[in-house]
Amino acid sequence: MLVIFLTFAISKFNYMVSIIKAMYFKIERYLFGDNFHNDDRRRLICFIFLTLIETVVIPSYLSGRGGREGFLYLFPLIVQSIVFVVCELGVWLKKMDVRLGLALLLGTIFLRLVYEVILYSLFITDDSMPQLIGNFVMCIAATLFVVVTKLRYTFLSMSIITDIVFSLCLLSGRNAGLWDTLWYFGIVYVALTMVCALYFVQLGHEASWDKNVNNMSREELKAIDLLSNHSELEIAKTQSLMERLHPERRDHIINNVSKYLTKEALGVERIQALSPELTASEIEIIQLVLEGKTLKEVCDALQKTETNISSQRSHIRKKLNMKREENFRLGLQQRLREVGES
Repeated sequence: MLVIFLTFAISKFNYMVSIIKAMYFKIERYLFGDNFHNDDRRRLICFIFLTLIETVVIPSYLSGRGGREGFLYLFPLIVQSIVFVVCELGVWLKKMDVRLGLALLLGTIFLRLVYEVILYSLFITDDSMPQLIGNFVMCIAATLFVVVTKLRYTFLSMSIITDIVFSLCLLSGRNAGLWDTLWYFGIVYVALTMVCALYFVQLGHEASWDKNVNNMSREELKAIDLLSNHSELEIAKTQSLMERLHPERRDHIINNVSKYLTKEALGVERIQALSPELTASEIEIIQLVLEGKTLKEVCDALQKTETNISSQRSHIRKKLNMKREENFRLGLQQRLREVGES
């Protein structure tokens, strides 16, 4: 009997899961059509999750539960409710982007939490300490939410604001035991801010790449995906996939990959093998020249005058036994090939 019951329960569970998946994919297609990425999917899941949470939390708090009574606590909850309704209507009626709706929802929740933290720290009592700690935990959760959904400027600003508010609360001096109770949050906030700062930079690099692929057709995106995922791709297949790309994008990819591979191949150790007498500054010049930089670009990159760079190039020529009339870049490439072959 137990086996029959478990089999029946599992089959019903799988059936419910399949229904939920089907409903989600319908929502996804309704909001994005066929033009969605993993980030969109991640944001939509978080938006739906927040919608379910706020549908329960807002009415509960407005009814006075959780120690939130009086106008000082009621006003931000009313504002949060208005933003919640506007975001829900905006997203589901396709008048508002999911990213914007999610940012507004999370931002409003976060600001209300911060506002309550300030109130609790100013009028702190033994009864309000659990709410204060709870709000600090929720501030961390809200910040992690926006990190997961890659809301770049939102999570950086939220982490910095949280650090400031936390410091002000501890410095308020309203409660002597506050620091003893909350010191560990300081460590978490500092670490979270550092992570957010690093992630902010990483997302900047991703954004620059997105600018190049946002206008790609589905055929081009499929070609890029196949090129990046094949472990063993024959030359003929590679050529076929590259031909699917727009000529400008194909040239852009080839040029960038060539520069990257050149830079990787021309490591410091390999250049040093040309001559043990080369200085660190001369190696930098060689790397920039091999990357195709002009004299002016080398000067700008190293913050030096043309006279200084020209003088160093002359020293490099002497150390590598290069003739005066020999092309500097071609001569360097030739010597590096010889080093690689030897």
